[in-house]
Amino acid sequence: MQFSQIYAEVGNLTPSTGVARDKQFVNEAYHSLNSERRWSWLVSTTSVALVAGQRSYVVLGTSPVVTDFDSPISVTLELTASGARRKLPRVDAQFFEDLTGHISTNAEPFVWTIQGGTAATTPSAVVQGGQQAIIVNPPIATAGHGVNLLIRYWRSASSIEMSADTDVPILPANLHHMIIDLACAKAMTRYNMAADAQMFMQSYQSQLAKAMDADQAMWSGDNDTLVLMPPVQVSNQSPLTAADRNPSTRPLPVGV
Repeated sequence: MQFSQIYAEVGNLTPSTGVARDKQFVNEAYHSLNSERRWSWLVSTTSVALVAGQRSYVVLGTSPVVTDFDSPISVTLELTASGARRKLPRVDAQFFEDLTGHISTNAEPFVWTIQGGTAATTPSAVVQGGQQAIIVNPPIATAGHGVNLLIRYWRSASSIEMSADTDVPILPANLHHMIIDLACAKAMTRYNMAADAQMFMQSYQSQLAKAMDADQAMWSGDNDTLVLMPPVQVSNQSPLTAADRNPSTRPLPVGV
């Protein structure tokens, strides 16, 4: 469903006071639904080119390298273009400084963290999400130390808000009606129609439980099991012969 279809239906089901208000209820519901859990459809991946001597890459703030970033999942170092990769471990900011604070030589990055940047001095200068950056250490010196950071992350709510009539929600099409139910529940609450608000909310919560189960199945339903076997023990003993394995040819224990 397109944005125009969703807010029109909300207007039909509620004592609407205008299209602008209907759109507001829809986006409020849309954000609330996306905030219910870490949904699979909010996961994204991007590639950020490494710059020699640079260890900080802004993801939230002024001129971010990832424009729809919310929070990180993992960072992988791509050693050569479309070539070998190595997942980098994440550490907290304090341990990062303790571990790498005295490293001054550029080389292959081996660790990363998230750190805040310079705080805004006035409310008008505040940037949504703050000034957050992915920091790697040590920074690369040459292309042989890595060419890209492959970043898996959760998308931000602001990047998926609907505004144009032709916009569509990021969630699967079979769940679009949940936005309508929740938007109607919010609208009825604002219009002091508690019974109607409760009816829409019950419908939304019933569908939400099913959506969570389905999304959880998507995450784990097709995972392969990897069994790590212990290494084979090698010895200088000769393998047993057929006669050795025959119980009737083995001597009885002493004392029996």
